[in-house]
Amino acid sequence: MTVTPAPMTARYRYPMSGRVDRIPPGVKRVTRPSRWGNPHPVESIAHRWCGQCGEPHTAAEAVERYRRDALARTDLAEWLAPLADAVGLACTCPLDQPCHADVLLELLNTHYPKETR
Repeated sequence: MTVTPAPMTARYRYPMSGRVDRIPPGVKRVTRPSRWGNPHPVESIAHRWCGQCGEPHTAAEAVERYRRDALARTDLAEWLAPLADAVGLACTCPLDQPCHADVLLELLNTHYPKETR
């Protein structure tokens, strides 16, 4: 009898409710103040304007600015490297909203693709 190994799952975005101790093994936190946190806050959630550019942002605008900043990094692969072994990325953004963790997942899958079987 041949045993077929279970397929590896793709990385995913984990909804974090604020309790860091409840993050499952293999999931890494990418909220502020971690090095991967989005410095462009969403005005309707954070109730403040962006300290980077002095403007209020919608979720989509904040994520697009994060994408632009990440892609401009000359050390992008090295910056992402500590997340390469993650099975998921935890953030407090609602799952039905754009999130910078989605950008990180795209970049990780480009620079550090997970092996699939």
